[in-house]
Amino acid sequence: VCFPCSSHPKLVASNKSELLRLQRSLPSTKPHFLLLLLLLPPPGMTFSESAIMKPQLYYSEEAMQVLDAVWDVACIFTAEFGSELLLAVLFCMGFGLFRVAVFWNAFGLGQRVIKAVDLATEARGCLRAKQLEADWAAGRGDLVLEAWPLAECLSLGALRAIAEAMVASEKVSELPCILRRILGKHLSLRSADGLMAVLDSLPDGASSLTAEVRKIFAESPAEVHQATPGRGNLCQTLEMELEVSPTQATLQRGRASSTGSMQHELSASALSPEAAVSLLEHAVKSSDAVLLREVHDRAVAEKLVLSPSGYETLLRGYASAGDSRAIHVFEEMHRSGFQPSDGLLASVISLCAESRHVQLAECLAAHAREVSGQMTLSIYSTLMKVYSHARLFHKTCDLYEQMEEEGVKPDTVIYGSVIKAAVESSRLDLARRLFKESGNPDLLNYMSLIRAAGRERDVEKALGLLSELEASPLRVDATAYNCVLEVCAACGDRASARDLLHHMKSAGCVDVVSYNTYLKMLLGHDALSEVSMIIKEMRCLGIKPNVVTYNSLVNAAVGRHDLEGAWRLISEMEEAGVWADAFTCSILMKGVRHAPCSEDLDRVLELVQQAKVTPDEVLTNCLLDACVRLRDAGRLNKVLDQFKATGVVPSPHARAMLLRAYGHAGQPDRVWSLWNELVSGSADGPDEQAFGSMIEACLAGGDLSGAASVFRGQHLRLSTFPRASMVFSAFVKACAQVKSPNLAIDLYECVKGEFACTKVTYNTLIDMLVRQSDSGRADAVFRDMALNAVTPDLITYSTMIKGHCARGDLEQGLQLLGLMQRRGISPDAVLFNSILDGCAHKQMRTLTEQVLRDMEAANIAPSNFTLSILIKLYGRCNDVEAAFEVVDTYPKMYGFKLNAQVYTCLMSACISNNALPRALEVYESMKASGCMTDGKTYQTLLSGCVRHSDLDAALSLIEDALSQGPAVRLDKDVTEAVLLLAVRQGRSSDVAVPLLGRLRAAGVPVSDRIATAATRQVAEAGSPKAHRLQGPIGLAR
Repeated sequence: VCFPCSSHPKLVASNKSELLRLQRSLPSTKPHFLLLLLLLPPPGMTFSESAIMKPQLYYSEEAMQVLDAVWDVACIFTAEFGSELLLAVLFCMGFGLFRVAVFWNAFGLGQRVIKAVDLATEARGCLRAKQLEADWAAGRGDLVLEAWPLAECLSLGALRAIAEAMVASEKVSELPCILRRILGKHLSLRSADGLMAVLDSLPDGASSLTAEVRKIFAESPAEVHQATPGRGNLCQTLEMELEVSPTQATLQRGRASSTGSMQHELSASALSPEAAVSLLEHAVKSSDAVLLREVHDRAVAEKLVLSPSGYETLLRGYASAGDSRAIHVFEEMHRSGFQPSDGLLASVISLCAESRHVQLAECLAAHAREVSGQMTLSIYSTLMKVYSHARLFHKTCDLYEQMEEEGVKPDTVIYGSVIKAAVESSRLDLARRLFKESGNPDLLNYMSLIRAAGRERDVEKALGLLSELEASPLRVDATAYNCVLEVCAACGDRASARDLLHHMKSAGCVDVVSYNTYLKMLLGHDALSEVSMIIKEMRCLGIKPNVVTYNSLVNAAVGRHDLEGAWRLISEMEEAGVWADAFTCSILMKGVRHAPCSEDLDRVLELVQQAKVTPDEVLTNCLLDACVRLRDAGRLNKVLDQFKATGVVPSPHARAMLLRAYGHAGQPDRVWSLWNELVSGSADGPDEQAFGSMIEACLAGGDLSGAASVFRGQHLRLSTFPRASMVFSAFVKACAQVKSPNLAIDLYECVKGEFACTKVTYNTLIDMLVRQSDSGRADAVFRDMALNAVTPDLITYSTMIKGHCARGDLEQGLQLLGLMQRRGISPDAVLFNSILDGCAHKQMRTLTEQVLRDMEAANIAPSNFTLSILIKLYGRCNDVEAAFEVVDTYPKMYGFKLNAQVYTCLMSACISNNALPRALEVYESMKASGCMTDGKTYQTLLSGCVRHSDLDAALSLIEDALSQGPAVRLDKDVTEAVLLLAVRQGRSSDVAVPLLGRLRAAGVPVSDRIATAATRQVAEAGSPKAHRLQGPIGLAR
């Protein structure tokens, strides 16, 4: 409140900025006085709540007249004696005046001053209560018991400290009496929180004392202490709070029982807001995420209105557990009107570090920036801590840039965090700039810059930083030296590393880590002679090699494929009293894996047992992989039994490997046993890796039905498996290989809604359906392919068109051809040949020739297969000349030679058109061109010879075929037809019988019926009756 002079009105400033602006607006030529009044909020109300009340001050006319008179006297006095003397007089007057109640009553501030005095007194009492808590935290229970009667105000923490101090000093019997005194004097402690504070401090098993304490809290305030007027509402509130005592009792019992039993006891009773908060606090203290979610869900279901402390507890609990529901709780808290302080936001963000709940931390930081305009230094620091734990170092650097934009000056901790993050994210220029800006860098900052130099492979810079560090007041320890030595080793600078190691020995800052780093560098350079010297030097200095030292040596031996040398080092370890660890066994297994040997595997298993090594995931996978390579199911079971005996359950990755191992080893019973264990052992079921391994195991064992059942059992979760389509593709390919299309199609109909198949899978399914002439289902799969946004390719269209052409639906095939061309897919020779073949089968000569012209226009050269189709068409159309024309034209035009298939088709066309001599000419041309004949060629020609009764040509062809040896296999039916032709023509003796002997000698089978017919005719020809039957009649008979 400002009184510049009597001519100016009263001016009021509500905050500091308005006060400064008001002061600058006053006339500088006249003296003025500022009277600052601190408006304290009422007890139990925060400053933000009191600001909503908008307090107004009203002054009487008499008070204003007094102030005007004082102002005039002050102006005269200042003119005569000076302002310094005036200020001294006013100070003395004010010292006495402001202590008089009449003065404050004149301004209407009497009650506020009294309340301010009460608050100051209460504050002094709170300080004493805090001192009680501090004394108990320091272990001074005697001071707590001496000082608590003098405290005018006690908090819950002080009550807990008093109770725990009495229990610790074995004065439990006096606790009920003292508790009555405290509750009689401090009625605010008579609450559910106060009861829990006392119950928490009681020893276990003190059931009678617990009952008495509950009884004391349940007593009415009048029985303990005379109630003061106007306390009726307090008594009613206390009774309402004590209604939750059954819940608190359940909570107290729940500390020694399971969460499930606690929830079972609470399920029958209604949950009040106070009880919910107590349960939430217990869940947070005991890190019971299940109880936290259960209580929260029940509070939401019962529409309980949580207090700010309840929201805060929920937020802390979910932040510690890394639960995504924390963000919803914070949004609900914000909607309810509760504005968290910067301290609460910083503490919750700090809890997000361990759980790596980056999303919640960023949400809280964004809220702090939105409310205050910028984040505080503590929030920046805790958010950087979260990024560091989540290894999001690039975000730490970006956050520092925001700090610079907002003008927030970082402290030493933030400098260290950002320098480390800049080094890890390869922003080395930023790291060096911050190192210079920090002004007083610590040892960790130097080490971060040294690591940055290592990333740049700059040994000189690392050594320069070490020299600078040695010249600084900081104490250089072995860790800093080892950091520089590691840079030298990583860069392969043996000379610098050797010099630095000598310097470290001189400074007395060498340890086993230093020698291990140097040894690793020497082993990388195969400096084995120097390695032995270093080991001796270590022992001379009294530094014993540890397990890391031996692991480096064993790893080097395994890398040289010197497994025996590695085992000698293991023996040396045992003699030195150094026990192997999981890394040692994993290194040995790496050597065994390169050359699997059952003896070496048994030695590793024995080492695991002797050294009592707890196998980690790496060692487990190495052991299982070695067993799979050995295909030894017995050792596989032995390894798994050992893990179960030690209480170590193989990881999901190890179980997936075991499924594949059993499948490839031909152990289906063990595969299904392990799979059933995975299915029943987890509420969520097997993961994607286990699912894929199970399908692979079934396919390896040929159990397609079992694989299909696994798919059906997991079909509801297939949408969550990113690789489900690849696993299904492997299943479809396996069905195609064993020609079981129905199994693949049925499973496709079951799972097609869960994921989109790959293009290869769709093509395989369509091909299987086309092969079994199921065009309807093939069209359905083709439509599914388009609906799932899988673009058909050339193979898809070719398969579909081939299927339509095969069943004679040329119109549909040509429509698909046009669709394919409109989509920019150019047909290939295979597709054109499929259409040509369909046209040829229906003897559609005009359409065939049109497709042929389209094929040539598309710059696709006809092939031998194309000629075969054309020859078949022209043969069916009785146009042999056209067939010969294309045979003479296209090979010369497109530069290819005729193959046996084209020659055979041309021969067949000639024979079907009664031109056997021309077919024999084609055969002679075929032999002259050097084209190898095959069994189909001779079968076609011999059938034509039998059809035209040309026995001599047939005999010549058989002689040519037999002269080629086993390369040409004659058809049994056609050779028997030639023998019957010779018998019918009466040439058994000179043709049939000799030919029968030649065929049997060449390994061509001939039936007994044909052989008997040939020999019987010869026998009958030598008898007298046969001579009388010579002539026309006998021949006819």
